[in-house]
Amino acid sequence: MSLTETKIEAGQTSLNVFLMGDPASKPIVLIHGLRDSAKSLAYLASQLADNYFVVLPELRGHGDSQRFPSYNMPDLIGDLYHVVDRFTLGTCALLGHSLGGHIASRYAALFPEHVRSLILVEGLGPPNQQSLNQSDEVKAYRNNLISRSINVNKNPKPISNLEEATNRLKRNNPRLDEAKAKTIAEFLTIESENGLIWNFDAKVNGVFIGASYAENEKFWQEVSCPTCIVSGALSYEYWGKEMTTTNRPSHFQEGEMEERVDQFRQAEHHWFDQSGHMVHYDEPDRLANLCKKFLEEKYE
Repeated sequence: MSLTETKIEAGQTSLNVFLMGDPASKPIVLIHGLRDSAKSLAYLASQLADNYFVVLPELRGHGDSQRFPSYNMPDLIGDLYHVVDRFTLGTCALLGHSLGGHIASRYAALFPEHVRSLILVEGLGPPNQQSLNQSDEVKAYRNNLISRSINVNKNPKPISNLEEATNRLKRNNPRLDEAKAKTIAEFLTIESENGLIWNFDAKVNGVFIGASYAENEKFWQEVSCPTCIVSGALSYEYWGKEMTTTNRPSHFQEGEMEERVDQFRQAEHHWFDQSGHMVHYDEPDRLANLCKKFLEEKYE
């Protein structure tokens, strides 16, 4: 089953959206993560499309969706509101990976009447540094601001060829085999005047400036629908690189993830032992099977 592609106007934003499955089936919206692509969720979509109408929007600043001078969470949530309004009859299931998980959980808290069930894949953020005092938090904010906004690469350095893009993906995702890495590199890159570049706006990184565990917790506690949470046990590989400017640890402390899961009113949690942050790259079949089982039981 193949993806079809369409463009919609979401308020004043143009969004590219992929679709798979029968529009008469129950809808599920899959929301990709930062610096990723809706197409990276295509395999998962193909596993769900026999029973569900799968909607895969490209987030603003990614793929063929519109670029902006800056990015913030309220606008991303607003985009999702338009997607849900356009492709569902008012209710759906949501699945979000990473940034997509943050968008999905906040949407479920803000619009509970729209969301029947929720799946969050590596969507609860990085390990928390409990020992940070107020001064450390301000310093971390400064470092985050500089790295994610002030010094963001305005003119992306070209990638010499697809082989280089593939090798970069393999370095960042060590469990990807050559063929899969090449396929992902093909849809994560785009031709420019000077060669290949990644097909996302680097400024989207700024969406997490000032993000906090306390802010997330406020929304998690308001999610009323059944929730399935998936964590990659090897995600420290990703957080170790991503959190270098914020003085946060790369490993979750004992009980830390369970404490987060407990903030949800009705949630189940699954550790994927062979997955890093990119669970849909590392254990796609296991993820698909879990999603199918959860939706069959909890998507009424």
